[in-house]
Amino acid sequence: MVTKVEFMNPHGAMTLAVDNPDGSKTQWVLTTGSRNVLGNLGFGGSGPNNVTAGDTVTIRYFPARNGKPLGFVRAITLPDQREIEFQPD
Repeated sequence: MVTKVEFMNPHGAMTLAVDNPDGSKTQWVLTTGSRNVLGNLGFGGSGPNNVTAGDTVTIRYFPARNGKPLGFVRAITLPDQREIEFQPD
């Protein structure tokens, strides 16, 4: 579940609470493209692909190499099941 969304420069970020098999949660921070790229994809404000805290989404991402709960968003499936592909800047 999305807990925080920040669309800023140079990159946006989404913080997610991810359920673990033991019932605990891990906080992940996933970065996105720039504010301009996000705007062009319809994210932010009242765009058609707006993501807000509380949304349940599915994300494909490039994980951090050090194994920490960090990564770069590759694609996001929105609550209405539409998938939006991100391209790195």
